[in-house]
This record gives sequence, C-alpha cells and structure tokens, in this order.
Amino acid sequence: MTNTIETHKAALETKCAELRAKIEANPMPLDVSLEWESRSDELISQIDNVDKMSDDEKADFRAKFAEIGDKGLKAADVRTLASYEETLASDLVIIETDFAITSEASLFSPAGFHPDTRVFVQPTICIQTNLDPRKPSNRHLIPNSNMTLYCNKLAK
Repeated sequence: MTNTIETHKAALETKCAELRAKIEANPMPLDVSLEWESRSDELISQIDNVDKMSDDEKADFRAKFAEIGDKGLKAADVRTLASYEETLASDLVIIETDFAITSEASLFSPAGFHPDTRVFVQPTICIQTNLDPRKPSNRHLIPNSNMTLYCNKLAK
C-alpha cells in the first residue's frame, strides 16, 4: 500500500468505524460509564500509596479495582473516537526524510498514529531534507525567515 496521507486516514477511519460499532454495542449508558471511569481515575491517583497501605487496605483497593472492571471503557472509547475524528479533520504530513526544518519546536504525532509512522500534524513551515541542516556546510537549507525555525531529527 502506498504511504500517503489518504491511506493513513483511511486506516484511521476504519478504526473509527470499529470504535463506533463498539460504542453502539456497549449497553452501558455513557453517563454511568463516565462515573465508573471517574472512580477508576481516583484509584489510579492513589496507586503510588499502595506500598504504604496495610494488607486490609490493599485488599480493599484491589476489590474496588475489580468492581470497576471495564465499566469505564465506553467513556474511554468515546473520548478516543473524538480524538481520532479530530485527527481526521487535521492537516497532516508524512516526513519521509531524516530531518524536518519546521516552524514548530517539535513535531506532534496526532491521535491514532505512532511517531514511527512518521505522520505528524502539518506545521506552518515544513522543509524535508536528508542533509543535516545543523552542519555549517548545509546552512543554505535554512531559508531566511521572520519566523523562528527549528531542526527536527527523526528517528530511523
């Protein structure tokens, strides 16, 4: 398959369709799922204190997690779907070179994409090059600009 934004967005749209079906199939009302997710978040915030708990407190802690189970998943799926849909509406770029000279200090992988895919949110300025623009002999790669430009080195 060709490495294009369209193919990446099509794959993400497939993930969105699967999430929509999963959300639709989940009988739990969203407000109830949100409540369970909130309880889970409260427990997670206490996880650093588990070592300081007595055995009875640890057992109670584990029991609360077991009670929550996957009841908060619908809320998480709704949030994930929203972030994927935001990605689909965004301008994206595939960086196929070793370096990108950009108007942003960092490149941002949008929801639904791992940085290894090299799909990023499109910065205002994005110049792709395999030559290291930080080397004095390659300074000509960095154009004169009234904007601050940054050199982003991508992992191989």
